[in-house]
Amino acid sequence: MLNFLCDALKLRFNPDIALKKLQGKRLMFVGDSLQRGQWQSFVCLVEHIIPKSQKSMKRGRVHSVFRAKVFYSF
Repeated sequence: MLNFLCDALKLRFNPDIALKKLQGKRLMFVGDSLQRGQWQSFVCLVEHIIPKSQKSMKRGRVHSVFRAKVFYSF
């Protein structure tokens, strides 16, 4: 049981690490409503650590765009 808990803690999502790995890159979710749900979940996971002045969201009928300017959180 203890090994399972340790493994679960290693798998915890870290938005700082995700954004550092994606720095200078674009991430696209293409597909149906399942991918849209994954995109919305990802944005919810990372957007809370980005300062309000460093992010923007544009929603459209066909697609939505979430942008985060380069930021550093040390």
